[in-house]
Amino acid sequence: MGTVDGGVATFGGSSVLINEHWVLTAAHALIANDGKLKSFSEGYRVGVTDNFLNGLGENQHATEWFLHPDYLSIGNGPDLALLYFSNPFTTVILTQMYEGSVQVGNALSMVGYGQPGTPSTGLLPIDGNRRAGVNSLSGIDRPIGYIEAEFRGPSESGF
Repeated sequence: MGTVDGGVATFGGSSVLINEHWVLTAAHALIANDGKLKSFSEGYRVGVTDNFLNGLGENQHATEWFLHPDYLSIGNGPDLALLYFSNPFTTVILTQMYEGSVQVGNALSMVGYGQPGTPSTGLLPIDGNRRAGVNSLSGIDRPIGYIEAEFRGPSESGF
């Protein structure tokens, strides 16, 4: 998901279309560095694609948005936001909700765009490529329900 301003789509963060009117995304995708809601004139771009910067998507205006009430900034509070769109999305596939239970040690699939980089390179410029991986669940923070997984490469101990 990203914002569209002046005909240019800007990456904001990975998102999930949870029904034809609602999108779940990261709160930081909506908040500017000054802590205020980002300003954009042409709405949001939501789509399913391997590369956000070049891929297809559907642009719409959100009529309502809700930040998690405990979100303060990146790394400080639940980084979640819901966006409501009066007009339904028609070209984006809905995500099926998982209704099972999870336990530490279960395999966990993760998909998102995120910012590339490693400890040796640091953060690299956003390239718009979708990334995916499978990891094992290392913790569940109760009662909130956050899930935790550590990212380690094959050469790192404990991989």
